[in-house]
Amino acid sequence: MTKLEEMLQQMEDKQVVVLEDRRLPRSVKGLYLWDEKQPLIILQPDMDGREKLCVLAEEIGHFETATMDMRYCSRYQIAFQERLAMERAIQWLVPFRGLEKAVRAHIWTPWDCAEYFGITEEMMGQAMDYYQHTAPQELARLKRFAYRHSIP
Repeated sequence: MTKLEEMLQQMEDKQVVVLEDRRLPRSVKGLYLWDEKQPLIILQPDMDGREKLCVLAEEIGHFETATMDMRYCSRYQIAFQERLAMERAIQWLVPFRGLEKAVRAHIWTPWDCAEYFGITEEMMGQAMDYYQHTAPQELARLKRFAYRHSIP
């Protein structure tokens, strides 16, 4: 089962409807709508598998972390909720242990890491930024390992 299929199954198990709809504005790749009876995630249908995986993971992050109706929130509160959702997506798609495993397997360029995790390069960049702030010493250790082992 792929990560995408696994995430879709998790949402089905939690009775969250996930559907694709072309009526979303082109600038909106995904949308989470909370309803106590039937939560809903809507995705832009014309995304490739990697992009769909990343967008779905972030929308699931909203489902798991949302505490309020964001229509009535300040920009600060909205930015905070967006960050929480993205952090949840990163933790699921690029767990730090998985990053360590990739580096030890001599996979260390951003595009190779994105390929390894099956995600977009943009998401990989966000994951690196996230770990730079949440685990700076561990990330520095991985970078040193990669540097030492990349020199012939």
